[in-house]
Amino acid sequence: MELLKKERFLQERSKTEVIEAYFPYIPYLQSCYYVFVDDKKEELEKMETWCQKRHIPFTGLHFRGDLPKPVPYLLDLQKHQLITHQRWREDHAAEKEYKEHPIICGICKKSYTNDHKNLEKES
Repeated sequence: MELLKKERFLQERSKTEVIEAYFPYIPYLQSCYYVFVDDKKEELEKMETWCQKRHIPFTGLHFRGDLPKPVPYLLDLQKHQLITHQRWREDHAAEKEYKEHPIICGICKKSYTNDHKNLEKES
């Protein structure tokens, strides 16, 4: 039952509030250099303010879990050029090439949209 109370305590509070609640009872928390990683910028700002008030060194790292998703038409172009021409195109270069030549390889001037079908026939 005690564990459930602690879990509820942790769920209902920000990370800064939890650290603040334990701060007086754990001596090494008072002499630490805080490195704080969070995906919420507000949490980082709260923790930074809290540390500044106590003159505790702080580094905040904003972790963003929303990495760019692959774009299928760019992947097709990149895969075609890598396999056919042994050349890798970074996303920004592939995007530019796609805008200039949609569905057509800028190197060999052939369509690359059916490459996966051609590879299946060869195997």
